[in-house]
Amino acid sequence: MGYRRSLIAIGAAVALAFAGCSDAPPEHTPQQTPVAGPLAAEPAQVEVALRVLVLDDGSTMVGSLVGRLRQEGVPFERVPLAFEARDRVTRATLASRGDDGVVRAHFSGIIAPSLDVPVLSADERAALATYRDTFGVRTIRTSTRRLAPQGSKEVTVDGITATPTATALKDAFSYLRGTVPFDAPHGGPPTTATPVGRPAGAVAKTSYEPLLTADFPGMAAAVLLGVLRTDKHEEMLVNFDGDVDQTQIQVLSHGMLRWLNRTVSTSYNRNYFAVHSDDVLLPNAQWSVEGQCEVGRNCPPEVDQLRPVRMVAEDIDYLVTWQDERGIKIDLAINGSGAGLYAQDHGHRDPLTERLAYHTRELRLISHTWSHLFLGCVQILMPDDWRCVADDSGQPVWRSLREVHDEIEMNQAFMVKNRLQNYDPRELVTGEHSGLAKPPQQVVDNPHLATAFEQTGILWTAADTSTEFYPRPVGPAMTVPRYPIDLDYNTPTARQAASLYNWLHTSAADGGSGSCETDRDASCVTPIDLDTGYATTIVPEEAEKALHHIIRNDARPHFVHQTNQTGERLLYPVLDEALTRYRNVFADNSPLVNPTMSQAGTTLVNEQQWERSSGMIDASVAGRIVRITNRADSPVTVPLTVPEGSRAIVDGHLADVVGESYSNARSIWVRIDPGATFSYQLPESAGFATEATWTANGVG
Repeated sequence: MGYRRSLIAIGAAVALAFAGCSDAPPEHTPQQTPVAGPLAAEPAQVEVALRVLVLDDGSTMVGSLVGRLRQEGVPFERVPLAFEARDRVTRATLASRGDDGVVRAHFSGIIAPSLDVPVLSADERAALATYRDTFGVRTIRTSTRRLAPQGSKEVTVDGITATPTATALKDAFSYLRGTVPFDAPHGGPPTTATPVGRPAGAVAKTSYEPLLTADFPGMAAAVLLGVLRTDKHEEMLVNFDGDVDQTQIQVLSHGMLRWLNRTVSTSYNRNYFAVHSDDVLLPNAQWSVEGQCEVGRNCPPEVDQLRPVRMVAEDIDYLVTWQDERGIKIDLAINGSGAGLYAQDHGHRDPLTERLAYHTRELRLISHTWSHLFLGCVQILMPDDWRCVADDSGQPVWRSLREVHDEIEMNQAFMVKNRLQNYDPRELVTGEHSGLAKPPQQVVDNPHLATAFEQTGILWTAADTSTEFYPRPVGPAMTVPRYPIDLDYNTPTARQAASLYNWLHTSAADGGSGSCETDRDASCVTPIDLDTGYATTIVPEEAEKALHHIIRNDARPHFVHQTNQTGERLLYPVLDEALTRYRNVFADNSPLVNPTMSQAGTTLVNEQQWERSSGMIDASVAGRIVRITNRADSPVTVPLTVPEGSRAIVDGHLADVVGESYSNARSIWVRIDPGATFSYQLPESAGFATEATWTANGVG
């Protein structure tokens, strides 16, 4: 049930006086204040670049780990093994010795099906093995069937619960609470595993440390993830398959990369969850279960004319209590005209607005324009669609600059006049994300939108991920894409939600609209029960979608509508289920990050710019010292994750601890000017070699 157009009655505007605006919420502060301290340690004579080498055989597990590298911003170089014209891996590819005598290892970790796959030449296999052993570089091996003892059997892991070992919870997987649920892939064959105990052929000096186990019939504590160690190297064996969209892959892949990189990388990872509730103060139309239509839009006259639904004051009290108990806030997107419309018919008072003002310091608010006017082209509405009014030349007729400007400015003034203080005037949600391009009907932005943003001080404006997934500039502002939680704006009750779900997702033969039969990206489902389907189907489905966004290091907010917070308050069971699932898996050291719209936008922009600029950054670790140098012609904001206890180095002295603590590591976004180098000291050596010899040909 995607985001659908809301039909909202719009009354005459009420004149409002201007006043001052509230302070903006804090954003990431990349620089730290230096505090003079003891001298920093000398760097080692071996530098290891903070970059991962991926030998990609096209398997799903390698692809899943590549996906996680991208999500967290870890730089990597990919070698497509099946590509005949690929570059060969040589000693010169892997490391070099500079004129200054420093040996430079070019990769801090290796991901591969194995380092001895037949597609690699004998010289490549020898170079990789020597590199790994010389520099103490860890490897992740994703294909382990050949290591399984004779007679080992393949098992299905869909639906199991796996348990991290005590060793795992003390180290790279310390962000886990205890157990990890394995779900089934969305389509495709079952997920399988070949649990490997002590690998076949392991020499006497080899040790094997299980990290993740599960019980199968006749196989108690079978190992799904473990580390094989010799006196020269460490290799993580991944004994199960999986794709990037499965819960267990997203949960475990972060720890796998932490282990691989020894918790030292130019990356940044958080579990984000923000929810915006649109149309607050306005009424929304209702879905008719009887007529399978929206009242006031496409229902025939004989269908019961349900009245539009609007939150009441008690819904705000419920929200405040819920927020206090759950530890996160829901951002309420306010349309000020709704207060005046309600007051006109209710003794010139609006208890809902008054309750918002009473609780203003306990709430988070966003301006949603004055009346929810569509800020793109002038629309012609049809029962189930719309199109743009066109001029004589066939071009769209746009809402004017004055109309767009006034929709923003009047609502900013309303927020101030009514003491709705806890909001950032730089943030905006336009009605239906309008003004931005909405293909296929409107393929470009309203040309007046950027100017209106500049005139009203807007720096962040909401967008829909189904239209645009990445931030982009609109004049002085950046878009902040949001995920829809599929609770439609016209469903305040569970029966209505189930009825609309059936209408949208079932075939015509089953009583639905049949749209699932013509949409190549959709598939039809069995109708759900109107009385129980919301709880048994919609809640777990939407909670799972939200959870998958949370655990992918994805700062994009979610959005619903005020209708979902009134009536039967359908939003809260979905959020509670998502929060319960999250907190059952993740430890207290990894709390949900609940960003404001500005904070989410800043994170998304930082990630986008880092993806484009990472190739201009030299980052390495030498013993205890991490150094980051900007070779670009402009400043670059760089992510950094290091172990707890790491400190910045300023003028050769130790200064503040690095960034913020999360998941038993420290991380920060740091802005580095062109040509500048920032340095940090780890609490102890990262574990890579500190002395080594290396030549391109292996001689001398």
